[in-house]
Amino acid sequence: MSTGKVGVSACLDYLSSTNASAMFLSKPEVLQALNIVVGYYPKTSEETIPLGSNKHFNIDPSSVERFDLGAGLEVLGGFFVSVSAATSRFLINCQIKDAACYQEGKLSTVMAAYRREGPPSVYGLEAFLKKLGIRVTHIRRVNSQGQDIPRFKIITGLASPADGKSLAHPPIVSKHGAGPREV
Repeated sequence: MSTGKVGVSACLDYLSSTNASAMFLSKPEVLQALNIVVGYYPKTSEETIPLGSNKHFNIDPSSVERFDLGAGLEVLGGFFVSVSAATSRFLINCQIKDAACYQEGKLSTVMAAYRREGPPSVYGLEAFLKKLGIRVTHIRRVNSQGQDIPRFKIITGLASPADGKSLAHPPIVSKHGAGPREV
């Protein structure tokens, strides 16, 4: 499905022009098209994960760059790539980027690492986990071809005695941060 055409050569002619009053209104579209071309492989590769529009992080176990920060966190190595216009040419900007992220693995393992090395407060643990996206694995759902349907949830907080107070049969939560056996 074609949505239009962009003239890269016309844009290069504009960038090379000595005419100060020259106008080329399609420059943003040409740069966007070139950014799409440059970012196509990292966005479609199963070995990388895009973060935002131009940042990419390698997740291939044989070549991933990781550094343990402790307390359930690690640094993941990646890169940023974009195209920009310059005098008489296009420039490809490629920079090494690092991102701090949660360690890969079971939530219980990440929580144990945080509790070993982080602040001992249950409120600190709650702040550490808040807005963390996790993959739910305790209930398996499959499609008609028998393939797993991944389910993701966002942690909004830990259990609290105030949870479910508006319900007809609220859960009894003994303390803030209570585990499943304490609810």
